[in-house]
Amino acid sequence: MERSSETAGRLESAALALRTTELPAETRSVDVPRDASLADPAEARFLLYVGLFDALADRVLSEASSDEEREAELRRALAAALSAGSALKFERHERQSRSDQNEMIARARAREIAMTERWMVPRLREDIDAYRRRIASLRRLIEERVR
Repeated sequence: MERSSETAGRLESAALALRTTELPAETRSVDVPRDASLADPAEARFLLYVGLFDALADRVLSEASSDEEREAELRRALAAALSAGSALKFERHERQSRSDQNEMIARARAREIAMTERWMVPRLREDIDAYRRRIASLRRLIEERVR
């Protein structure tokens, strides 16, 4: 979770590095992929920062007065975005590692359940039947001695 906030922090810094001037507040819509999990705050924050980064880049390009200024701004933005790239790769690696671990745990649980159903339960039933037979024979012996 900390790594995600680090990634978001780098993207936020990159977005701030795009433009140092203040712009009037305005509401912008951010397209969210259909498969995105907005229940995860870190992922929602990440998507928000990426959307804001894109909106800021569009705004800077529309306000630049010359091609040289656009190129300079885009170079700064690209450098900032590339600096976040390593954090993004690390985050992807972390998510993949967690996914792999969860898959291994699920497989281990499935094997454990299968072993329990196929081996342990029948074995326990056999043991219970054997103990019931012993109890029955001991009761018979006790009844015979009491008589």
